[in-house]
Amino acid sequence: MNPQTKKAIKITAVVELMSSVILLIVAFFIQGIPENKLYYYRNNQITSSSWHNVFEYFPCGLFLALLTLSAALTIICIVGRIKTKQKVKKHLLIIWGSEIVCFLIIMLSYVLVMGIWSDEDYFPICYEFTDGQHTIVIEEESFLLYGGGTIYQINDDNEAVILNVFTTDDGGRNNGNYDISWYDDYAEITYHTFNTKDSMSTIKIIYAD
Repeated sequence: MNPQTKKAIKITAVVELMSSVILLIVAFFIQGIPENKLYYYRNNQITSSSWHNVFEYFPCGLFLALLTLSAALTIICIVGRIKTKQKVKKHLLIIWGSEIVCFLIIMLSYVLVMGIWSDEDYFPICYEFTDGQHTIVIEEESFLLYGGGTIYQINDDNEAVILNVFTTDDGGRNNGNYDISWYDDYAEITYHTFNTKDSMSTIKIIYAD
């Protein structure tokens, strides 16, 4: 393997580590910025939009770029090994050792900003209700012993506004079975809490408009 290739491998490892550390520093400083999420109801799902949606491209993009670079350097090492019969084990360790370290740093950056859990981890299911004038969506979710739901009001442009949240015991889901009493300015929603066999609770929501 020629000296230029050996030098390129070392320089690349340093650049990769510096890029990952820079991302980690950025993530550390921006993690506390409020998301200010906007919610929308489309295709029977609640989706959200915030600056997090933009940030998550950077860790993924950086990792894919570094992975591609490491793969290219690996091919160069293998070709050099075939041509010169020189050992390349040390250089492969440098390439993939730095790749693993970078991956861990990038993952930490992602978790700092995005968190460990996402909404999809709670298996959300939406149920839509209307009285002809107002439309609300109850998004049920559960994971292990956690159960609960978020109540949204859906506007004409499909924007969803959070009106209230509730919890259930032992990860219980009502599966869309709610007793809703509609009024001019508010609604009352009765649901099963699962604390006991017949335990029920009523939550009052005030319309956003």
